[in-house]
Amino acid sequence: MRITPPFLNSRHSSRILRIVLFGVIGFIVVAVGISMTGGLSTGLTGSAGVNQTSKTETPAELPIATDAPIPTEAPIPIESTAPAIVPTLRVEITDAKDVSMRLVPAGEFTMGGTAETAFIECKKLYIGGTCVQDWFLDEEPAHTVFLDDFYMDAHEVSNAAYRECVNSGACLPPRNDGSETRPSYFSDPQYDNYPVVNVDWDMANAYCEWRGARLPTDAEWEKAARGLDGRIYPWGNSFDGTKANSCDSNCAGEGANRNYDDGYADTAPVDSYPDGVSVYGIFNLAGNVWEWAADWYGPTYYTVSLASNPAGPLSSDFASGEGRVVRGGSWTNFGDVLRATNRYQFRPIYYNSSLGIRCVRSPGGE
Repeated sequence: MRITPPFLNSRHSSRILRIVLFGVIGFIVVAVGISMTGGLSTGLTGSAGVNQTSKTETPAELPIATDAPIPTEAPIPIESTAPAIVPTLRVEITDAKDVSMRLVPAGEFTMGGTAETAFIECKKLYIGGTCVQDWFLDEEPAHTVFLDDFYMDAHEVSNAAYRECVNSGACLPPRNDGSETRPSYFSDPQYDNYPVVNVDWDMANAYCEWRGARLPTDAEWEKAARGLDGRIYPWGNSFDGTKANSCDSNCAGEGANRNYDDGYADTAPVDSYPDGVSVYGIFNLAGNVWEWAADWYGPTYYTVSLASNPAGPLSSDFASGEGRVVRGGSWTNFGDVLRATNRYQFRPIYYNSSLGIRCVRSPGGE
């Protein structure tokens, strides 16, 4: 007779057997789970739990935490040691009226010179005439001037450009339609690219304002013509009659230097003489036509001139009226008059066939 084990013969034994069986099954399930996950869970949730990863994972494998807390305080900014970026101005611009202008960068330059230097140059170039050193005292003393950035017309204002202003109603026609040797000049299309002449100071000023620009100060004009190296002429320190329109073999005027032939007995096109441009690429600052400046003329102004952006005296005496500065000389003048430091004056109501316009503007506007 087979004997049945006691633990199978009682209800208590059956319960024990079930517990043992469930324990075995549970152990097997846990063992399988561990083998599939590779380890026990930390029991944490969120970015510090389920989303936490091993330090051995590569950055590309890192999961993105979607429930990261939002900081309640702004992070402390880190001071940058990189230099500030300063905008660079363009060397050449075209304004709203399609006029080309060249940059004259901000900085210091030497304005004026000595009457002796001017006197020596006069004696070399005033053919058949007598020079007087006192003529040039208004160029003294040489002094350092700081100017802000400005743009200057690359060329003298042409007949065509001025005619646009006349047609718009903002400018008056020149006081005389002709030039020295041409009965019809301003209204003749063949002279469109020649400098406008026979305009007084108010007419010149109105034209520049129509363009959103202004007339140059005495100092701005000189820096544009002279550069930073104190040159006597826009192209250098020696006069060259092939680089500017002055009184030469084509000229019947007093002091004509007949050793040169610049090709014109009157005005020349505004883009003539590319070899005579200033260091800033500006044409005909020497010769062709005189150019109005904004300043009143003062013969001793340089002794009291401001060191930064001077704008001339409030007024000046010139015979029975007041004179505005003119610069550059013209086709009627001998070489010495074309010097970059030479100053002259005309009454604001004056006009003639050797007097024209050039405008400037600041980078941000007038």
